[in-house]
Amino acid sequence: MSDTIQLVYVSYSTDDFDTEKDIDLILDSSRKNNPILDITGMLLSNAVVFVQLLEGPENQVRALYEKIKKDKRHDHTFILVDQVLTGPRLFGDWSMGFKRLNDIDLETINTIFALHKKGKKNAEHQVTQEQILNLLKEFRFLVGQKAS
Repeated sequence: MSDTIQLVYVSYSTDDFDTEKDIDLILDSSRKNNPILDITGMLLSNAVVFVQLLEGPENQVRALYEKIKKDKRHDHTFILVDQVLTGPRLFGDWSMGFKRLNDIDLETINTIFALHKKGKKNAEHQVTQEQILNLLKEFRFLVGQKAS
C-alpha cells in the first residue's frame, strides 16, 4: 500500500482555455474520476491562475499530476507542496472542491507565490508548505460557509 500524499501545484492558463466551459469540464471529470482513484482535493482559479491540492495514494496522485501537466489548457506548472500525510486529509470529504478567486484572493496568493519563488533564492523569505496549506484551509472554510 502506498503512502497518502498531498501535492499542491500552481499553473497558468493558455489561449486554449475556455473559461466557463473548461472549468465545468475539469470539475465534472474530477468529481467523477477522483472517488474511483481515492483522490480528494480543491481547485482555486480565476481562469488565469490555477492552484490545486490533490490528496490520495502516492501512485494515483503522481499519475494524475503527470496527466494534468500534459493538458494544453495550462502551462508553467510547478509544485508548491509535496509531502506524505501523517494525519487526516484536509479535503477528505471533497472529490474536488472549487473556489473562484477574486481580487483579494489573488493578491494573497500572488504574495505567497512571490515569496515562494524568492525563498528558493533567499531562505529568509521562504514560504513553508505549512503556510501554503494554511491558506488552502482558509479557502476551504470560506467555501464551506457558502455551501451551508
